[in-house]
Amino acid sequence: MVHAALAALIPLAYTTATNALPVDPPLASRYDNSGRGLARRQRGGPRWTTSARCYTDSISARTLTGAEFVSESMTTDACLDFCYSKGYKYAGTEWSKECYCDSDFRNGGSPVDDGCDMACSGAADETCGGGNRLSIYEYLDDVSPSQPSNPGWSSQGCYTDTVANRALPNQVYVDGGMTADKCTSKCFSLGYPLAGVEYGHECFCADSIGSSGVPAESGCDMQCTGNANEICGGGNRLNVYQYTGASALPSVGDWVLDGDTGCYTDIVSNRALGLRVYVDGAMTVPKCTEKCFSLNYGYAGLEFADECYCSHSIGSSGVPVSDGCTMSCSGDMSTICGGPDRLTIYKYQGTDLTPAPIVLESYNGFASQGCYTDSVHARIMTPISVEGSMTVEKCIDACAASSYTVAGVEFGAECYCTATLPAESLKATDNCNVPCAGDPAHLCGGADRLNVYQHQAPVTSTTSTVSNTETSTLTPEIQTSASTDMSVSTPLPTATSVPEERPLPVNLGCFVYGSQSSAGKLAFNNGPWTYLRGVGASAVGCVSYCGSLGLDVTLVANTDCVCISSSRLGDLNTSGGGCDFSCTAAGEESLMCGNGDGMAYSVYQPTTSNGASTTVISTSDIIPMPSPTTI
Repeated sequence: MVHAALAALIPLAYTTATNALPVDPPLASRYDNSGRGLARRQRGGPRWTTSARCYTDSISARTLTGAEFVSESMTTDACLDFCYSKGYKYAGTEWSKECYCDSDFRNGGSPVDDGCDMACSGAADETCGGGNRLSIYEYLDDVSPSQPSNPGWSSQGCYTDTVANRALPNQVYVDGGMTADKCTSKCFSLGYPLAGVEYGHECFCADSIGSSGVPAESGCDMQCTGNANEICGGGNRLNVYQYTGASALPSVGDWVLDGDTGCYTDIVSNRALGLRVYVDGAMTVPKCTEKCFSLNYGYAGLEFADECYCSHSIGSSGVPVSDGCTMSCSGDMSTICGGPDRLTIYKYQGTDLTPAPIVLESYNGFASQGCYTDSVHARIMTPISVEGSMTVEKCIDACAASSYTVAGVEFGAECYCTATLPAESLKATDNCNVPCAGDPAHLCGGADRLNVYQHQAPVTSTTSTVSNTETSTLTPEIQTSASTDMSVSTPLPTATSVPEERPLPVNLGCFVYGSQSSAGKLAFNNGPWTYLRGVGASAVGCVSYCGSLGLDVTLVANTDCVCISSSRLGDLNTSGGGCDFSCTAAGEESLMCGNGDGMAYSVYQPTTSNGASTTVISTSDIIPMPSPTTI
């Protein structure tokens, strides 16, 4: 070769500063100011740049961090072939005998005009970088991961991952070297719609991509151990594939898709189908429709691959859409089961369902007020016990017996009471759809939904006849006749039906738990306790409650009530400060109800016969108490 002949004619020069191998001057001089390296002949097969560029490098922070190897007979072609076999975009030689590969430049590596001046250890007429210098070539063809040949799978690109919090949490194993086809086949056999390959030889499966997985522009650059022409992720990088071959099942038995695709929007806070149900094992369309049928529902919906919902109708959040229903059922990869905030909905077309339950409009002076939103984390009404299977009538009777004027039934078997109607903003249009456990013909709320009833105060009117004048009583259910020949029905007695004046209690001071003696703390801790959830702070109500227990000292903090016998009053220090929270019950604006956060309690006794308190309110303003709870 010409270069070899030139080398034989020109004395060799050694650079002691870099311990470089000999490089003939004409060869080194062929690096120009552009930083381009030796112009090489075009190689057959894989297409690489025909000349190298010189880049900086560091032993502690390599510019190319992928595969590498060292050879005492290094040539440029040997390095290029090695990096190509590993699926990398860049190949670089350094220090005469080292080869590095990567698909991106790392750690600040940058082009320079000098320093690539060392001959390759296996080819004296070629340059292989220098001291902390790389001769870098770029592969010109596409090195992106190939599509798996398994039908129905498509590449989703490169994603980040972490060992501590896997983007696809289920690692699986295959026989032999890893390929994309082997990984997707394994995940498909296990019922997962997502597969990912990582670090050349690892396979992961999942139903969805976890929080650590976000699209990445680089880092998926490692060759699959079972196919050098494929990329299998990288360090903390996944090549992700999704199964997209599923389709909606048109029908199953008497159930058919609702609309062309059956795909509807959904909202977590206001479900299109309000009742979530559960099936045995992984989800399929037949399992969901059978479950809803067994509960007498005419609509069944599947969401997010493994969720099933039922209802008698589609709620306001459910709107037909053409996209988003893309997730395979967890128990049937070939069938669509909705997607994120998407339902695949089926409608029953048979004749074997019984009529859907309806709202009981009124009972015993209570009338339906509609459906209200509730929360297990912040109840809007007070729970109360009912014996036997739930019915609307049982719940109303239980609330009325405790002097409540509002009753609510929830989730088929729960009863709640309060003194005032919940806020209008809590009104719900959907999902009071669960039949009463003891009366399947009528509705008893739903999941986080209350069917609410309120007692209707009787209306009195005077009518005259020739023989007499009498008062008739009107309720939502009955109107008594003016004739003396018909029986007169009496309205349901409540705490508000007979107003009565009652004196306000006497305030004895402020109780702060932290400043009490042991005896004071003991008296407090052993006292019966209750609270007024959702109905406001009432010193009169708390005193009334404690009096019903035969205890005549009451401690009030916001809606909390603690009862103590007057024999223990001497144990209490009532000279504390901080009782600055005004009671919120009607007529009690002049009274203090402790401290808003329960750190201080206002202490009360009933008004004594010597007239210590003269202000009075009506018992119609007294907030009813729930059953006492002892701590």
